[in-house]
This record gives sequence, C-alpha cells and structure tokens, in this order.
Amino acid sequence: MEKLCIALCVFSMFGLSTACSSPKGNASQDTPTAPQTAVPQTDTVPAQAEETPAPKITQATDLHPKMAENANPSAIPYPVSYKDYPEIRAESRKKETAWGSIERTTLLWHKDVEIFYEIPVFEEVTPAFAKINKLMQSSKAHFFSESNMQSALEYEAERPDHTLNAEDDKFFNTYEVHFMNISDNYISFGLMMNWFMGGTQSYGLVTYNFDLQTGENIKLTDLYKKSPEDIRQMIIQSVKAYAEDKSDSGAEMIDWDLLAQVKDFSFYIDQSTPHVVFQKYEIAPGAAGAFDIPLPKPEPK
Repeated sequence: MEKLCIALCVFSMFGLSTACSSPKGNASQDTPTAPQTAVPQTDTVPAQAEETPAPKITQATDLHPKMAENANPSAIPYPVSYKDYPEIRAESRKKETAWGSIERTTLLWHKDVEIFYEIPVFEEVTPAFAKINKLMQSSKAHFFSESNMQSALEYEAERPDHTLNAEDDKFFNTYEVHFMNISDNYISFGLMMNWFMGGTQSYGLVTYNFDLQTGENIKLTDLYKKSPEDIRQMIIQSVKAYAEDKSDSGAEMIDWDLLAQVKDFSFYIDQSTPHVVFQKYEIAPGAAGAFDIPLPKPEPK
C-alpha cells in the first residue's frame, strides 16, 4: 500500500465543506423520466407499464438471499448494474468513543467487495450538534446513492474476468472516521477514504471543522487575521519549509506550479494548530503520496 501521510483534512474533497470523492465521480443525479409515448384514443383503457422499483437500502443484520450463494464464488456473478438487486441490504453498527458514537453502515454486496461508510453521531444537546448530525447523514445518503455506487461498480466491471489478482485481498470502497480535536468552540474530524476497484489504489482524507456554537463550517479566514491571499502565501511558505526539512522524500517531487494553482485548501485542527492536507496527485505525482503540512498557530482573537 502506498504511503499515506494524512491525518485529517477539511478539503473541498470530504463533499460538504470538503469532500473526498471516488475516482469515477460521485455527483448525485436524478434519474431522468422516460419520455411519454402518445396513446391513440380508444374505448379501452391501455394497460399501465409496470415500473421497475428503485433499489433501496434497508437496515438488516441478515444477508440478502443472493448473498448466501457467495460461499461458492462462481455461483453468483458480479452485478453489472446497481439495479440488479431489487433490494440492497446494509447493516449499521455503532461504537462508542470519548468523542461520540461512530456509525458504520456496511453494504452487503459480494464477498470480494468491501463497502462501508462511517459517520460520527453526536448527542443532540445543542442545535449545533443537531445540524452536524444532519449534514453527516446527508453525506452517507450521497455515498450510497445509485449514481455513486454505479460508478464504482462500472469501474470494477472493466476488469475482463472480474477477479482479484493474487496479491489483492479484496476490492474496497471505505470511509473511516478519525477524530482530530475538540474544544469548547470547535470540533475537527475527517473521513479517511480508501478505494480499490481494480487498477491503482486511491486514498484521501475528507475533513470537517465545525463551530460548536453555530454548527457552521470553520474556514481558515475564521482562524487567521489575514486576507485570503495572505493566507495562501503563508501556506506556500509553510510547504517550502516542509520541503526544505527533507524528512519526507516525497517533498522533492512537489510541483510548485501545481501548488500555485490551488485555490481551496483542505485542513484540520490539531491542538490549536491548523494542518493543510494535500491529496495524492494534488501537488505532486502519485508516487509522492499525500502531504500534511502544519501551519503557524493563529494569534488569539
């Protein structure tokens, strides 16, 4: 597995204020309505065409009936469409942490395909926590949307035999919660994405920083008494200092022209220190991996 030097970032990648999407694109789209064919006027009422029910995810601890066949890998083919299963079952489990609950929803699809999505679930003691919970539930709904799941499936289906290589364990598309920091004023956490559906593995960090008084996303301009351009220059100088330190060999591959083109910076907050996170391929070749760059501590406001 390739090197990952991320802890959490609030990107324009983790969707929402930052969103991390899978390589095939996750944009949710409404299914277009089929055009209506004109029906000649007759004395009899024409029979109504039977509609194909949209796939739905239900909470369940048992496997979909077809999944039982997976004991024999050749007994069930890989689906070619998300609609191949009229009902796609998922199971949700929660684990408690000092920060709050983590809810993991796992899609019961195929024994060689691991798909799950985690979100934090906070006790709604304030309107701000209720707002954060609603946002995270929306991110989970988007992840399991038909368009998002179908794109991953089509990518995997491009493999001629739909089988794993000898060195591969399984295909996967997963998001795991990592808490970074919490104070009386804010909370910072991220979703660590790992994606492999054949070909090259991808990974990234979707970061979230929320004001606990309002439930709104925190921006770098909320932390620093600087203009957006001054903050951008501060980040560039921090990246240069990181590269000059030479503790990360991948920093030698940073493309400074790519860095100059970055407009929106993902970040998380660790013990009052903001860290900017650059995803794999964002400012360097993929072999360099991702970068986690600490910034100067903001002055107290």
